[in-house]
Amino acid sequence: MGTVYLRGRVWWIQYFQNGTPRRESSRSIVKSKARKLLAVREAQVIEGKLPELQTRKVTLEEIFQDLEIEYTNNGRVMERLKIAKKHILKFLGKDSLAKTLDGSKIQNYINDRVKNNISLPTVNRELNCLKRGLNLARRSGKVGNVPFIPKYKESAPRTGFIGREEYNRLFKEMPDYLKPALALAFFCGMRRGEILGLQWKDIDFMEGKITLPGMQTKNGEPRTIYLSQELKTLLEMEHAWRTLHYPNSPFVCAKHGKGIADFSCSWEKACKKAGLENLLFHDLRRSAVRNLVRSGVNERVAMAISGHKTRAVFDRYNIVSEDDLRQASKKLEGYLEETATKPLQDVESIN
Repeated sequence: MGTVYLRGRVWWIQYFQNGTPRRESSRSIVKSKARKLLAVREAQVIEGKLPELQTRKVTLEEIFQDLEIEYTNNGRVMERLKIAKKHILKFLGKDSLAKTLDGSKIQNYINDRVKNNISLPTVNRELNCLKRGLNLARRSGKVGNVPFIPKYKESAPRTGFIGREEYNRLFKEMPDYLKPALALAFFCGMRRGEILGLQWKDIDFMEGKITLPGMQTKNGEPRTIYLSQELKTLLEMEHAWRTLHYPNSPFVCAKHGKGIADFSCSWEKACKKAGLENLLFHDLRRSAVRNLVRSGVNERVAMAISGHKTRAVFDRYNIVSEDDLRQASKKLEGYLEETATKPLQDVESIN
């Protein structure tokens, strides 16, 4: 006997076909609609019409729609999914049937993206979204088999970062409306999406802290970031100016009182003027993590500030430079000189 159940706010149904459980979203928040859909599916199972009905008309657009619901229910960040959906549906066709998708079509998509100079890591992220959507459809009984979706080996992580002197040069060249974004990324390691979505209500100037709601962070967990005095002063000045000129503007990073969707052109111009042509905005996040660790902040605390959940990813951002290696050599040399004339037991007592 089938059942209806909630996933988030949406009602799902479960029924059985030849002893195999099938799950399907009713795409509705109304329980009665789910019950009606369940009755229809159970009747189709009895009549032997379910497999053809389930797989024949499921389009790639519907696959992504179901995936968006799943993302919403689990509080996942939607930005990367929307980008993947846009490019995949444009190439393969939103009305293309899921059951006709095979390895050759997926490879054609990959070849097209690479031909258009899209990096393999980006292609991998897009294919991950497609694979997740197809697996979700398979579990709900909408598709039978999921075609093989390759994953390409990615190059070593980028090692770009800047220090205080480069930051000062860049800050001088950056348009006034982007200076808060620059400072938030460099001092706090906030992600681009977190910065552009940040609102004045998220900042407590009395306490000197930012509270990011879970829906705004990549990992879906709320985060508290305390402001340095320099950053706090900058944001207070920006808030006072904005209150005077655009009192109804809610976003911290705004141009003419309106939220910013893209600032790539302004960013590239400022970087060029500052002599930092190859700098990416995301390099500021690497810089923040590196600076936190080298300033003596405990690594677990640094991870809480930057919002990294896994140590492996955090370590990729905690970049080791030639200067770090040079300093390590000097420390080793000093240690050996200090212990050169001491007995072994005295050396062990030092440690």
